[in-house]
Amino acid sequence: MKHSEILGVSQNASKTEIKKAFREAAKELHPDHSDSPEAAEAFARIKEAHDALIKDSEAPRESVTASASSAHAAAATAQAAYTYQQSSRKMTGEELEHIQNLDEKIRYKRGRKSLFRKVKESAELRRHRDKIRTNEKRIRGEY
Repeated sequence: MKHSEILGVSQNASKTEIKKAFREAAKELHPDHSDSPEAAEAFARIKEAHDALIKDSEAPRESVTASASSAHAAAATAQAAYTYQQSSRKMTGEELEHIQNLDEKIRYKRGRKSLFRKVKESAELRRHRDKIRTNEKRIRGEY
């Protein structure tokens, strides 16, 4: 027999409904208030049903836990990173050459450091470097 049937409540009853049903059943079946020989066993059953239903109602639902939310976000990010979306606009040769030049500048600047001052780079080069880092993190599964 199910715990909810023992107390006479619905499967997804609230805490207050469970407690109310338990109190009513306990008034009738508690060994101190009943002269019946089966009162102790019946009270033990309703107590067990009450404890199980309260525990179930307090347990966090999987859909609202932090780990489930983060797992869903990671899966969505991975899906977006690895899904091939065909763009309606094709990249021109000039744009491709410009991006390749940015890549070359980044590779050149990586090994070059000044002892006295930080090597300045343009905002465009910094944005391009950030895009590359973000894509590398997505590939590794860190982002």
